[in-house]
Amino acid sequence: MNGLLEAEQTSNLNRAIFGFARVDLLRPLRPINQGEFNQRPINKKAVDQLVQNMETVGVHSDRYSTAIPLLANPDDIDPSSLLLDITKISQAKDLVLSEKGEADVKSFSAAGGRHRTKALEIVVERVDKEMKGIQDRINNTKKRESSKGKAKLERLREELKKCKAKKAGLRKWTVILYDEGKYT
Repeated sequence: MNGLLEAEQTSNLNRAIFGFARVDLLRPLRPINQGEFNQRPINKKAVDQLVQNMETVGVHSDRYSTAIPLLANPDDIDPSSLLLDITKISQAKDLVLSEKGEADVKSFSAAGGRHRTKALEIVVERVDKEMKGIQDRINNTKKRESSKGKAKLERLREELKKCKAKKAGLRKWTVILYDEGKYT
């Protein structure tokens, strides 16, 4: 009986999905309230493990298995920003609010993702430090104008460019949008 109840709940949740999109988790359109559904404290070990995984294997923010469940009113979301085909989830677009949503939405509720968000904050912080170190090396190399210094400067600038691209890619995360009126 318990398995049957779980299957029914899963089916109800799946019916509440109205699309997929991408959100900058660290600078979202509106604040994302996390912890409303899971109020347990953040597990530091779990976050550390996620950070290590993100840094060694990569940040897989464009997969269904890592997507963050976000509750919203479908009328508040611009339908052109939604992806409906789960098989193309890696092609999700940036979430855009509708005109109604721009006026009405003060925040979103997430039904998960606290540990991923915390791990992402740490990874982005580390990339920021790496970029600062590269920028400092660029500034020091600029002071020494030599042909060797110019070649090093170009390598450092390329390295900085790659870090900036990496950081930009880190922040965007796929979300599964659930109709807040149907999410139970």
